Amino acid sequence: MHAQGNIIRNLKETDMFITKADMLYRIQDKHLEMITEGNDDLITDAVATAEATIRDSLYDKYDADEVFSKTGEDRDMNVVRWMINLTIYY
Repeated sequence: MHAQGNIIRNLKETDMFITKADMLYRIQDKHLEMITEGNDDLITDAVATAEATIRDSLYDKYDADEVFSKTGEDRDMNVVRWMINLTIYY
């Protein structure tokens, strides 16, 4: 089993809309480790799927590129919450 804290190492904090800290607000690292069995690619794929799902819902009303280009406190917290929840679901 990987050391705790490594589960989302493939998610480059500067390249992703949600960060490891965001994810750990909703689910403990040890639970992510258990679900993915240490396969970080599953998390990366789930984040991409979650983003695609949200983009599909936003495209006709909002500029999705603008929504997902924001970082830190500039992000819409509802979108962050949905990203985290959908990532965990997928």
